[in-house]
Amino acid sequence: MGLTGGATNVGGYVSEEAIAQRLKGMDKAEISLKLGAPSQRVEVDKLRETWTHDSSLVSVIGGQCRVSIAFEGEKATAAMVNSFDYSPLAAPLGSCRQIIRALD
Repeated sequence: MGLTGGATNVGGYVSEEAIAQRLKGMDKAEISLKLGAPSQRVEVDKLRETWTHDSSLVSVIGGQCRVSIAFEGEKATAAMVNSFDYSPLAAPLGSCRQIIRALD
């Protein structure tokens, strides 16, 4: 029996950088709507802040995804995505599946 449906990368993203590029330029309201409240929020100064979103894939293949987004004012100016898939059977960026689905 092969892997189906849930193991695919629904957004068609081929790299962590592609997800980061999608986030750049989005505003805080849009990111909050799509990804929910960040698991961590750090205020650098009155104008700059960083949000971190974490998700864990609980299944046979498992994994963890961490997205850090830097804001200047209301706009995302930079993003970093780290996908940690625990199994070679995972779809590309499988641990970021929840975040990818929320973006598209």
